[in-house]
Amino acid sequence: MDCVRASDFPSGLTTGPPLRAFERLRHEAVEFPLAVSPCTWTLPSHASLFTGLYPWEHGTHGKASLVLPPELPTLASMLGEAGYATASFSANALIGPASGLSRAFQSAAWGGWWEGYLRGLPSGHPPGWRVQGVERPELRGRPPAGVWKGLARNSSQFLLQRPWLLEKAGRLVNAVVAPGRAWEPVISSWIEESFERWMREVDGDRPFFGFVNLLEAHEPYLRGPEPSSEGAADDGRIYRHTRQDRLGWVSGRWTPDALQCQVLHSLYRSSIRRVERRVDHILEVLERLGRWENTLVVLTSDHGQAFGEHAALFHMLRLDEPITRIPLWVRWPRAERAGSKPKGWASLIDVVPTALRVAKVPLPTLPSACALDELVEQERPSAVLSMSDGFVVSELHTHVDPERLREQDRVLVSGWTGDWKVVHDASRGGFRCFDLSKDLEEREDRWSVRPPAVVALAPTLEAVGRKLLASARTKVSPGVEERLRAWGYA
Repeated sequence: MDCVRASDFPSGLTTGPPLRAFERLRHEAVEFPLAVSPCTWTLPSHASLFTGLYPWEHGTHGKASLVLPPELPTLASMLGEAGYATASFSANALIGPASGLSRAFQSAAWGGWWEGYLRGLPSGHPPGWRVQGVERPELRGRPPAGVWKGLARNSSQFLLQRPWLLEKAGRLVNAVVAPGRAWEPVISSWIEESFERWMREVDGDRPFFGFVNLLEAHEPYLRGPEPSSEGAADDGRIYRHTRQDRLGWVSGRWTPDALQCQVLHSLYRSSIRRVERRVDHILEVLERLGRWENTLVVLTSDHGQAFGEHAALFHMLRLDEPITRIPLWVRWPRAERAGSKPKGWASLIDVVPTALRVAKVPLPTLPSACALDELVEQERPSAVLSMSDGFVVSELHTHVDPERLREQDRVLVSGWTGDWKVVHDASRGGFRCFDLSKDLEEREDRWSVRPPAVVALAPTLEAVGRKLLASARTKVSPGVEERLRAWGYA
């Protein structure tokens, strides 16, 4: 669930109808309440999810390369070698061939950048689709790549400054292509049908690994047919004047006021309800095909999202709790361990050893990851870590004045141990720490009275920061850059 933060999942959703799929899964799963993303944006965090390595271990981040090294084993490649059928279905186009993240899957489908803008189209074939290394013929007849690239470069910022136009366009197109059907701002509506079609093609006795990325919780946020959870977004005037361009915020040309942040948060919470309905569909497919009981289900996010906390907006560039803390639910086969209460911190890097252990596949060398079943019984033996890599497209520097650039474009490294969180500014030096048992909003820096556990963690954060800053930066590939621009990152 791209961009879903822990604080809004699901206990933060206190109004509206019950979240059926989430609550049912929660009843059979183990919820890890102290889960952290290894990085605060999509590409490095998914690389960690797939490899079981931190970004500075796999080398896929903004200070090095934005393409996953082909020689690295991934969960898909290891399970594929063990006889599993593997497939990826991602609404986020960054989880595709340009980044190398879909390479190891036998089948892969990924969304087009425009699906985040023109939403709610009737389900069909995915814009990008590869099966056993062969692109499906349904992809023929698309406009030339140069047309898409031009649209992405020239229209995304205009639309992100006027997201209400996207809602109008979606409703209009829906009225033409599917008259009488209620419009809903769903992204990549082909995912559920494609997942079910693939599952039906997999032999019933063959084990499988399916990865799904749902993108509704990623900005821009549009109003759907239902009232928003708090009602703030239902005020059309406020909604029309609430921009959602990340570049505008980063450059200082736009700063949302408190009411606009409330509107964005309200729209975000409504988007999570759409994610829930889609998760429900996917879980029902597993049930209908008789796969539910014996399947390991992991429900998680790649990072969180900020809506004005610490004057931050959306994600990247910061390591505040709303951006780093994520939901992590694990439903073991036959609901084993259901209701257990984990004792310590967990990370996305722990998913690989967990899945391989269930599949009885030998584990590669993973210097930092722990199998999540171990964390049910005992605390993590070391701190859990995360990073922010600053600006990932160098051309962005031309849009930001030098003082704001100095503030925004930094390498940050965080560690969590016990009740404490430590943040190291690797670019400018210095530390901050917070006692999260008393200060979850990170308002009081306690570095001057830091406990021994924090003192012991500081050298590790410094070493990670030095490694990130010393990384050999490679040129951003055209495919990745195109997707970053389309989503307003540059």
